[in-house]
Amino acid sequence: MTAQAPRPIPAVVVGLCGHGLALARALRRAGVPVLALEASPTLPGAATLSAEIEWVRDINGAGLIEALRALARRFEPGDRPVLYLTNDRMVATVAARSRELAALYRLSWGDCAERLVPLLDKLNIEARCAAVGLDYPRSAMVRSEGDLKMLHSRLRFPIIFKPSRPLSSFKTAVVSSLDDAYQVLQRHHGSLPFIAQEFIPGDDRHIHFGALYLDRGRVLARFQGRKLRSRPMGHTTIAESSPNADVARLAERFYDGLELSGPVSLELKRGPDGRYWVIEPTVGRTDFWVDVCIHNGVDLPVIEYRHQLAQTLPATTQLRQVVWINDERDPFAKLWLFAHEPRIALEQHRRTLYFDVEDMGPQHQHRRDHHRWLFAALGKRVRQLVGWPASVRNAAAPKSSAPRKSRWAQWREDVSALGAWDALWSVLASLLEHLSAGRLRLIRYHVVVQPIQPGPLLRTAARGFRVHPVSPTDPLLKQFPRPAEVLAQRFVRGATCLAAESDGRLAGFIWLAFGHYEEDEVRCRFELAEADSCAWDFDVAVEPDFRMTRTFLRLWECANSYLYKRGCHRTWSRISAFNRESRAAHLRLGARRVHSATFLCAGRWQLSFFDTAPYIHLSGSERNMPTLTIGGNACAQAGRAHDLLASKSSPPAGKD
Repeated sequence: MTAQAPRPIPAVVVGLCGHGLALARALRRAGVPVLALEASPTLPGAATLSAEIEWVRDINGAGLIEALRALARRFEPGDRPVLYLTNDRMVATVAARSRELAALYRLSWGDCAERLVPLLDKLNIEARCAAVGLDYPRSAMVRSEGDLKMLHSRLRFPIIFKPSRPLSSFKTAVVSSLDDAYQVLQRHHGSLPFIAQEFIPGDDRHIHFGALYLDRGRVLARFQGRKLRSRPMGHTTIAESSPNADVARLAERFYDGLELSGPVSLELKRGPDGRYWVIEPTVGRTDFWVDVCIHNGVDLPVIEYRHQLAQTLPATTQLRQVVWINDERDPFAKLWLFAHEPRIALEQHRRTLYFDVEDMGPQHQHRRDHHRWLFAALGKRVRQLVGWPASVRNAAAPKSSAPRKSRWAQWREDVSALGAWDALWSVLASLLEHLSAGRLRLIRYHVVVQPIQPGPLLRTAARGFRVHPVSPTDPLLKQFPRPAEVLAQRFVRGATCLAAESDGRLAGFIWLAFGHYEEDEVRCRFELAEADSCAWDFDVAVEPDFRMTRTFLRLWECANSYLYKRGCHRTWSRISAFNRESRAAHLRLGARRVHSATFLCAGRWQLSFFDTAPYIHLSGSERNMPTLTIGGNACAQAGRAHDLLASKSSPPAGKD
């Protein structure tokens, strides 16, 4: 009688997001029976044929432990399935009960949970880097709004915020000023504390990662890759295999001496000087991009399974033949890849998150979800445009004591304030940004000119408050919410800065340029036709604590006096066509609209439209920048306005 082959030990995958789906498919291809715990039947991964699904209420919190206990009763005594987790919260939850679960499941890192858990907290990463001699960006803790005021003295902008706890309301956010930092804190106050770090220059393509599979500190498998794109920041949407001995060495050094087991990885960013800076580690699980390892010769899930069963490990040779794409989070990832990395797009196979010829259910579900989202977004935008209620339920809901304006009333206000044409542009800009998840931007400027008045704007001066020119060595520059290199570059280009100071504190500033100005939000150079009698003002900012005061008027009064003494009769600037407050403020100062400029930005490509030469311009890099020459007849018109103002005997009334 032929002996029956032993039944294979099953694997249990917790979560069927794109990450869990990749694990289940890899194990099923290796002949491993897979059971998956999932709480959301609407996920595309729930349509897979690669796993038997057990529906539970909770896969992240305390309910996960109860679900694992209940599932264990289905297995034969002694089977002990291999357990795979897919996010940090699961790892923390299981680590707290690892001794109890060790009798029910094979957990690759179960014997070192107490050494692994501290690495889940980003607050401990800086100390670990210092202990092993790795570079870590200069950092500070933000536990409350009060800590933001200290960032200027400790870090240089731009800085990056990261919540210290896993699965918070955001992953990373880059801010270039203290004002931006306040906005992030207000939006994500529930995710405090944050780690604030100096931002290492460079785009996503400078981010590398090294993945390891360890057995009490001994490396059994390794893989190195590179990110190409993240949307939003911190969430990888394109990754490639990229063998790199330096990345492998640094990843091993980070974990050296900890005697860890199981899958780990380390993310690093290469700075402009070639140094690698530690971004963050991952422990207790593989990363979301594990598919790029699986399909390039290093099958980490199968390696983990066989190691836990004391079987022969599969041979690993890192290849460079598949690029991984998360098209769920980044629908335009393929287009970006062909536009920015055509060699990779043509030479390597493209592996998307859900597509698999042997398991098409998740792909079909993903397409259906995408189409529903697209039509829902279009329907919502149409309802907003015509002022229809969002739903019958909302329309029938009892009204609050303070009735809210209808969409139609809001639209009429926009038309009244902006004009019908700019109001339509504003709607189109919002629609493009919403449908493209922020990848398409429509920016429209008005170029305005305003006369310089011969007299003061305010009658009295405030005590302890002064506005003065700032030199490149002025200590006050340290309080500016702008990167030091940006400020230095402005001075090199010949720009002048006037700063408002109150008892030693920065209250606000305004920058003035002469001859020309290069915009930093889009690619455009503004040339002044009459440079001797005109100036360009830009980057006018008032610090948050001074925004309900007359700081802006005092800044403008000083700029007005400075330019008048220099012989300037008018100053030019650009304002957003969609900013009602800015347009109204410039109108009160006597500004006149002269030109308009509209920019459609998609990645590195920019299509520009002007109401004067060059009219239309397509740009793909800084070397190909449109130039708009302003002045001439418009200056003459503004000159007449200046003469009219100069003929008045008294300045505008005002008092403190």
